[in-house]
Amino acid sequence: RREIQSIENLRKVLVKLDEYEREGAPLFMRFGLYSGNRIYKEKLLNIYYNAIEQRFKQPTLKKLESDLAAFSSEKTSSASGDLDGKQEDILGKKYDELKVYLMWSEEFKDRAEPTSFSDTLETTWFTESKLPAEFSETAKAQLDFYFKQVDRQKEYEGDTSRFPRIALNQEIVKQARVKLKAFPAYLRYLKRVTTEVSKEVDAASVDTILAGRSQGTLEGKHTIPGAYTVEGYRKFMKEKISKANEELSKDDWVMGETTGDPKTQSAEIEKLEKKYFREYTDNWRKLVRETKVVPFDQSQEAMEKTLNAFSDADSPMKIFLEEVARNTDLSAEPEPEGWIDWIKSFFSKKQKTDTGGNTDVEKDFRPLFDFVGSGEEKTDKALPIELYGSEIKRLANQLVGISSREKAKISTDIANEKGEVFKALRTVENKINSSLDTFKTPAGQELARLMKEPITEVRVYFGADAKTQLQKTWTEQILPKAKEIESGYPFEDQGESDLTKVSAFLNPVNGTLTKFYKDNLEKYFEESNGQLVVKEGSPKFTPEFVAYLNNAFKLQKALFGNNASPNFEYGFQLLPVQESVIEVTIDGQSISSTGTTSVNLKFPAPTGTETGVLMNFSSTAGTNSTSGNPLGNTAGSDVAPTNPNSTGPSQFMQDSNDTLKFPGSWGLFKFFDAGSPNPEPGGGYSLTYKLGGKTIRAIVTPKGGDLFNKKTFRDVKAPDSFLQ
Repeated sequence: RREIQSIENLRKVLVKLDEYEREGAPLFMRFGLYSGNRIYKEKLLNIYYNAIEQRFKQPTLKKLESDLAAFSSEKTSSASGDLDGKQEDILGKKYDELKVYLMWSEEFKDRAEPTSFSDTLETTWFTESKLPAEFSETAKAQLDFYFKQVDRQKEYEGDTSRFPRIALNQEIVKQARVKLKAFPAYLRYLKRVTTEVSKEVDAASVDTILAGRSQGTLEGKHTIPGAYTVEGYRKFMKEKISKANEELSKDDWVMGETTGDPKTQSAEIEKLEKKYFREYTDNWRKLVRETKVVPFDQSQEAMEKTLNAFSDADSPMKIFLEEVARNTDLSAEPEPEGWIDWIKSFFSKKQKTDTGGNTDVEKDFRPLFDFVGSGEEKTDKALPIELYGSEIKRLANQLVGISSREKAKISTDIANEKGEVFKALRTVENKINSSLDTFKTPAGQELARLMKEPITEVRVYFGADAKTQLQKTWTEQILPKAKEIESGYPFEDQGESDLTKVSAFLNPVNGTLTKFYKDNLEKYFEESNGQLVVKEGSPKFTPEFVAYLNNAFKLQKALFGNNASPNFEYGFQLLPVQESVIEVTIDGQSISSTGTTSVNLKFPAPTGTETGVLMNFSSTAGTNSTSGNPLGNTAGSDVAPTNPNSTGPSQFMQDSNDTLKFPGSWGLFKFFDAGSPNPEPGGGYSLTYKLGGKTIRAIVTPKGGDLFNKKTFRDVKAPDSFLQ
């Protein structure tokens, strides 16, 4: 941890020095007063390179070469015309890996650009560093800054600021190129030209869009390569796509060859355009998805700063959304780039580009265009984005300057859904939600989520006290009871869970978990596709806890139905055995192999009835049994079907050799486990036992939820904490 923190502290200093070196130091530092560039290039960069070398660079390079070599040695392959989506993705990933491997070298240094490294190596860079999960963001920051230096070439002998390049393993390159011949030429061309264009056009990110105007309110880590910006499209990609038929015949530097057959290329141009627009959409959706409102972290100052910033005329949220719209409304009139273009715009007819507004990009982001007025003439009518800012301002007016005592009261009022602030919060929330009703597309839903985040953060801010109390209740009252019932069979192999305590905890009428959920949590959840999901604006529950609730209620439904007591129904049938009669008593309910139909049974046994399972064998041929072992034991063996909870001699060995016994409340499930269960095609399970030298078969079929599936019990594991 100390090592990583030291590297991170160094990087933070270098980020500013790098900015000064590339763009110039602030004016007050100039006129011979600034010498940071020399210190940065002659000393600090080399120290940084060395710090990154062992922890990040070498493990990443080793893994990259290993993955490319493994890919090349795989025997499975497909012709380029037979690829499915998954195979296309794999080949695309390997093409990207080969591309950054080449760009990392001296030979291809002029092809190198930072975003390819960041996008391709992000996962490997972190996993191969062997750092704890909490350092994932730090690792990403190191990756981005390290490869930002990839454009630094040797300026003089002994220049230590030059980027450390690698020596290529030519055999790996050769074999990977052979394997990648299955990758369609149009996809390789798209990879190649987007890399080239991204070197010419600036990338887009939250930082570049806001350009210092964030005020510490919005953050995001995704960087969009320049080829997927509106400038990249209009200046370069549009033409490259239109000329793809010609361009496909040019050298592919990644593959080291000239590719393309003019007869087949024309059929691939349409695919290329669709693929480009799909990737364009994915990039901007990812940027929106990964952009977050900076959490308030229980800071009144942070809350006030964010709400005031988002209600300003130059709101960071407004700036960000307008830039997203500008980059995704590809048919909108291009904006004048300079004063000459601006003057010309008064004397030229306005016209849209020729996409017709029907690209996948525009279809997905169209709800945003009306919201921010993209491509529309300015009018006196307020746009939805401006009304959004007004609603945030209304909320800010309610919350600015509150005292700690007022905060405590507001927290209580919001938890109980009452009070003036709660009413104002709900009114603002409803108006914002209503203004986002048209955001139905996938991108629209992600944009709506972002615009709702300020309200979510306000709820989190005032819900902190309630969260603390909830966590206390969970830890002290609920969790111990959950752990107790999970510490025995059938939740695990050892011990035995008390069925009475399971009922007291899980039953859907007045069970401990049920009451805790209904009293405290139900308002934060909604059902979607049969699963509980967290509502927007709710406290941030851990994924483990959400999974626990779903698994616990799945077990509850199977075991109880809607009853306060366990009430699991299942069908059971004993198949006839030649010259034998098999009798099974399950929780006091008797079944014989002389019957021909399945009987419906219930678990558990009625009160006062003997629990467990007893299987008796008798021969109608006048012979006595000498063996009573479940299938898998040798006939005549003295190894009986043991109770997995027992540490002493089995019940079977103590009583007789022609009987199988599985006592206890959970005897039915131990009997089931001992029968080597196999799923039946029509549902249910076939069970097989060995008794009296005979093979005995039975069919068991659950009528509702499947309690015979071990996962139904074993997936129910209560987490220690349920809030992030």
